[in-house]
Amino acid sequence: MSGIAGFESGSNYEINYFLKGSSVLTPLLEAYLLKESGKSREAAKKFLAYFRSSSVPVSYSILKTGILVSEDAVDFKTVLDLISVYKIRFSDDSFCKSEFFSNYHLRNYKEAIQVFAENVKRLSEERDVMGALGLAFVYMGKFDEAKSVLEKIPGYEELPTFDERKKNFQKKLRVFLKWKQNENHFRYRN
Repeated sequence: MSGIAGFESGSNYEINYFLKGSSVLTPLLEAYLLKESGKSREAAKKFLAYFRSSSVPVSYSILKTGILVSEDAVDFKTVLDLISVYKIRFSDDSFCKSEFFSNYHLRNYKEAIQVFAENVKRLSEERDVMGALGLAFVYMGKFDEAKSVLEKIPGYEELPTFDERKKNFQKKLRVFLKWKQNENHFRYRN
């Protein structure tokens, strides 16, 4: 218990615990030790093992740490599993962005779109979410919806076509070509 309390309180002293025996808290302590040693992937699996065991103490900070470690480990399946545990215990949308991106990266585009729809007020102002949402529609073959979403991204600007760009630069191109001809003319004269 003291080891977990040390991690949760953010103590600066070095923590060296030798695990003697086991309890329901053993996977949690192992997860924190692995996290501290930089082994995010193994730590994510230990957090998941801790929450899968029955009758374990659950707190917001432990779940949050598990979710963030799983995101760092790029283990999106574990992120979704931990978020489902979180949703059972707490009724808020604290991790809706993580849930959206985890579904997106796992190519569960329908689920990602559903998470966005449930949390539209919170997620619609984020450029990265809107970009991923547009791409999710593209991957699903819904191009009109994708275009509609991508046009709503702040700072969106439709790029000009090749013909439009050619027309805009035609005068500059003529000046450049004339200059180039004169340069070649003088080069061969000398």
